[in-house]
Amino acid sequence: MVYMFNELSISPLESVSLARNILEIFVKSSIKAKEYGFTEIRLNEGSLKSLYQLNLFDDYRIDHWLHDKEVNPDLQDSFRDIISTSPLIKIEELSDNELYERSEFFKELDDKSFRVFGLGAAFVYGTLSVSLQTHMEWLNSVVSISHYSLDHDGTEITRNIEVKHFSSNDVLVTHKKWIEKEQKESLEKCIDLWINREKYFPNLLFGRELKNQIEKIGLTKSFDQIFDCLKKLDEIAKTWNSGGFELHKVKSQSMMNISGESASTMQRFSVERKFQLSNGEKKLFELHIKIPDFRIYFWPDEKTHEITIGYIGKHLRTSLFN
Repeated sequence: MVYMFNELSISPLESVSLARNILEIFVKSSIKAKEYGFTEIRLNEGSLKSLYQLNLFDDYRIDHWLHDKEVNPDLQDSFRDIISTSPLIKIEELSDNELYERSEFFKELDDKSFRVFGLGAAFVYGTLSVSLQTHMEWLNSVVSISHYSLDHDGTEITRNIEVKHFSSNDVLVTHKKWIEKEQKESLEKCIDLWINREKYFPNLLFGRELKNQIEKIGLTKSFDQIFDCLKKLDEIAKTWNSGGFELHKVKSQSMMNISGESASTMQRFSVERKFQLSNGEKKLFELHIKIPDFRIYFWPDEKTHEITIGYIGKHLRTSLFN
């Protein structure tokens, strides 16, 4: 599962010792979050650019903390791992999420209003947000923000919403039952999807390696997006009775983000894209649907006009993403 970093919690502190303590708490709570299944933290793109140059106190920046000999090197390494492996919250990545596109989020703090991205994305994704403990507000398990959106008919709507939140292990523990409930419900949906795949998607074929992959989706928040994409692909398979697979037409009709792979990616990592068909035969899958956190690889057989799903899972290695 992913969780979102609250960039508004990046603010100057009163001393170097306080900065060290807050960053230690942040790293330890992120490690605990990983134990609960939150393996990826998301940061607003603009925040990450300035993160290492942030002055925590006078001339003491995060990049200074990373080389501070008074800080446990294991904490420093963990911080680098947490941040360097984090995909960003990019507008283009969230473009498929209609709600996010129609929304702006604001937080009132110390009598000022701030536009917030991480907290807003946590609400849209239905996941947790995390903060540095730089303000009393970030000690809470729930943070209230204002959600401004445009309805489909152009009506402006503003309402107060609550975002689940943590900034320490103690606060994270308060969400444990909710986390377990979310994971259980998602896992049950995934098991049902596999058992009833022929009922839900009668026009698709599924490779033999899909069962375990689909069950792993139960530990994420992406089930609904994956299900919707499979339904769209099923509709495409239903009407594809002749001719070649017209990618441009399919993309236009389905509004899905579908692409192939670059020549350099196929040259270096083609072996990772060989998946089993329903009969056990292996084929090279290149076409895939892109959604946040996941890829759905499929193989359109232009002889039989059948579409096989070969892989549903995390982003595979490419020449640019390794």
